[in-house]
Amino acid sequence: ENETEYVVQCIKHIFVDHVILQFVVENTIEDQRLDNVRVALEIHDEEAYEAIGEMVADGIGHGSSGNCFTI
Repeated sequence: ENETEYVVQCIKHIFVDHVILQFVVENTIEDQRLDNVRVALEIHDEEAYEAIGEMVADGIGHGSSGNCFTI
């Protein structure tokens, strides 16, 4: 949504035994910095998928993008 404070795109990296979700987060909030950025997932099929790890984006300044990941 263009009216929100940030824009998120998801890139799926699919491997034999894992799926890595890469979230590209763009900070559109003027004079603000996003710290410890992560994306929380709601897993509806827990028998097929389990979140086993994540990597946060340390900080994203205004007008910049950063990456966070979920495995």
